[in-house]
Amino acid sequence: MNTPLFELKEVSYTYEDGTEALQKINLQIDQGKKIALLGSNGAGKSTLILHLNGLLKPTSGTIYFKGQPLSYSKKELLNVRRKVGIVFQNPETQLFNGTVWDDIAYGPFNLHLAEQERKSLIEKAINQTDVESLLDKPIHFLSVGQKKRVSIAGVLAMDPEVIILDEPTASLDIYYTRKIRKLLNELHCDGRTLILSTHDIDFAYEWADEVVVMHHGEMLYHGAFYRLFEENKDIVKKANLETSIIFEIAQMMKMQGLISKLDDVRSKEKVIDVLHDCFMKAKN
Repeated sequence: MNTPLFELKEVSYTYEDGTEALQKINLQIDQGKKIALLGSNGAGKSTLILHLNGLLKPTSGTIYFKGQPLSYSKKELLNVRRKVGIVFQNPETQLFNGTVWDDIAYGPFNLHLAEQERKSLIEKAINQTDVESLLDKPIHFLSVGQKKRVSIAGVLAMDPEVIILDEPTASLDIYYTRKIRKLLNELHCDGRTLILSTHDIDFAYEWADEVVVMHHGEMLYHGAFYRLFEENKDIVKKANLETSIIFEIAQMMKMQGLISKLDDVRSKEKVIDVLHDCFMKAKN
């Protein structure tokens, strides 16, 4: 049996004002997965994210990374934060250098890598995020979508094994949302584990391997998305979630005998393919 990438055992966290942000979370995340974190504002998603690379330390409970308890010494935290990168919802919180190139290069320079390795990581991050034309621009001249891509590039330049993104498509128009979605798929193809906090149910349903549902600091569900909607409607209601339109269409298709399993249809493209096949058969 493979060791989970992350394992949280009875993890709780209480803020200084007394807010119980996490309550006895037990969670395993396997390497190479695409995980969606769902829940309304205040559910505990952001607090959970901040625990995964040691930015917050549990009030109680233990977090394991690759089978080892997370250590909070300065040396170990630097090591974990290179392996586990976070892209925050507001890019302003992590963009602080003068130009785009300066910001992307900041992490690799501070890792004290050999020049060739450093250069290679920076160039790869720039190419993956399609920010070549922005390198000489001051950060404050960028649009929100451009800032988000630059903040992702800065994390990628550290070559992390895990990338955690908090609402990566929030406040973006359709053009930049498509760019971010395409980039996420490319990053997963590189073998990385991706953890995504989002309110975009349809995107999450199409994209994620597994879903984690949070509500008032509790984890209500962890598992397959279609089972959440099919078998756990009480959790969907409690967490104030909407059902994915793609799932609802898949349900109708299954009722009509067009598909055998709900999990067979997880994207708009697949919906179109099934309907096209149906229309062609009817025509013939």
